[in-house]
Amino acid sequence: MFDLGLWEVLVIFLIGLLILGPERMARTARVLGYWIGRARGAFNAAKSEVERELRIEDLRKAGDSIRKEVDGIGRQVEEEGRQVEKVGWDFEKEVAEVRRKLQTGIVDEPLSSIESAAEETKKAVEAPKQAEAPSNPPETGAGASDREADR
Repeated sequence: MFDLGLWEVLVIFLIGLLILGPERMARTARVLGYWIGRARGAFNAAKSEVERELRIEDLRKAGDSIRKEVDGIGRQVEEEGRQVEKVGWDFEKEVAEVRRKLQTGIVDEPLSSIESAAEETKKAVEAPKQAEAPSNPPETGAGASDREADR
């Protein structure tokens, strides 16, 4: 609190000794020490209370920001859930429609167009596999020597 050095304290002590005398100086020093200790205790308590309040306020702000982030993520998850649910409903409707058509015997597309679409899909899947395979792999084994002898 106060920036008192050794010499300042010594001068104050000597002045107090001259004014109060040796008998009252001991009692006055004791009372003065008591009140200084209480003042320091009150100051430290107020200081710790202010620090605690600042920490509580910081934690409250952090909690609010985390709560906002969680709420935002929750809204995103709910929206994604709604979209997935909508896709599921659309899929169920399509399955029900196909089932109804199969049960009644009504088919919009002829089977030949469905089969041709299946063949195109099969070719599209097999095309990358064939591109990776060598065109004429070398023959090995017993059958290879017999064929070479025939040539």
